[in-house]
Amino acid sequence: MTEKIKKYLDFLNNEYKLSVTIHEADGALGGMGSLAPYNVHGNPYCLYIKSCCENWNNCIQRQKKVFEKCADGAFFGSCCYGVGEFVIPVEHDGRILGFVSVSGYKGDEKKRDHSAEKYGLSKEETRRIYEKSLSDDIPDAEFIKTLINPLCAMLILRTMEKRAEPDNGGDYVYGHIVSILNTEYNKKLTIGDIAANCHCSESHISHLFKRKSGMTINQYLTDIRIKKAKTLLADTDMSIFDTAYSCGFSDANYFISVFRKKVGLPPERYRKRAVKK
Repeated sequence: MTEKIKKYLDFLNNEYKLSVTIHEADGALGGMGSLAPYNVHGNPYCLYIKSCCENWNNCIQRQKKVFEKCADGAFFGSCCYGVGEFVIPVEHDGRILGFVSVSGYKGDEKKRDHSAEKYGLSKEETRRIYEKSLSDDIPDAEFIKTLINPLCAMLILRTMEKRAEPDNGGDYVYGHIVSILNTEYNKKLTIGDIAANCHCSESHISHLFKRKSGMTINQYLTDIRIKKAKTLLADTDMSIFDTAYSCGFSDANYFISVFRKKVGLPPERYRKRAVKK
């Protein structure tokens, strides 16, 4: 079911240009596992705002209020940074298992300006990226629910399948590692830090992750960082140094070297090509 969900998410993105993320309530969806990349908002405005780690943590904390509001059903609102989003609860047997977010729309500009001032971000740059990255063409709510309801049904089926499977802890640990990498890629992460967070040995999580993903933890982390860097280079005016730092690279020269190796172009040339498009 997980692969079907991923295909449907890609379909929603490719056919309808929807930015869809999945958020679960305390493991109620059976763990995110390989769905963890769909747990993080990836539009340039969100990435720019979350270049400040405090904002990232604040966003995670405020999801508690979203879960509380889910008890009243689907809704459209603005996050604390001014991004408009549809929220559709995933509910089964009277319990909220999680919610699906469809975001990337212009919401509350006062929240946008307030957050820029509060966290020391350039108001001009914040507004520019907001205008460029977010859409003011907000779809009809019923249209969104029609598209998202099948996804909610698949998530519920996946949860039931997970509950029926024998639990050896492997999927949970793997999902936890993927979640850490996708939400904390901009921090200094070591295998030891991740192992401690998972309450496992470094050897165990390294072998488990390689077996399930086909790559090492560091390779996966580097791929995430380069993907985020490409988005920032294409859609913001952040310097190469700030881009590197925002994506978890402590050395700009090392970032340039890795970026050139992965993408085939140095960051500046990639930016010029992306802007021309």
